[in-house]
Amino acid sequence: MDKEIISFLAVQGELTIALSDDGRPYAASCFYAFQKETGYLIFKSELHTHHIQVGLKHAQVAGTVVEKNRLPGIIKGIQFTGMLSLARDMEKERAQSTYYGRYPFARAFSGELWIIRPDWIKMTDNTPLTGGKKIWKSTEHGI
Repeated sequence: MDKEIISFLAVQGELTIALSDDGRPYAASCFYAFQKETGYLIFKSELHTHHIQVGLKHAQVAGTVVEKNRLPGIIKGIQFTGMLSLARDMEKERAQSTYYGRYPFARAFSGELWIIRPDWIKMTDNTPLTGGKKIWKSTEHGI
């Protein structure tokens, strides 16, 4: 994965995921933590939420992460696709360390940790003179 994409995902904190519920679009925003070693996006949500129920039926998700507080007309962010799953076993321990390391207060809230394994990322930066577009595609696992 490109260093600029990794750096961007590591400092941002909110993503929007989009899912399809039997042909009907649905989106949800979540706080996330980025796991640099694997390239995973980790978030916490309760099992009963609509986006998790849809994700359990149809694990393919799309989403965005956009930098906040940009100047008007300047966009810097990513679009992604990937697979959603519950953090389990060894992954769960690593996900807990990553997520609670960033959001220690989140331990007080109910919910499970979920992983998005990106398989495609497009980064757009239209900052004059320094911006551009970058595309990353998974070679199966990891970054």
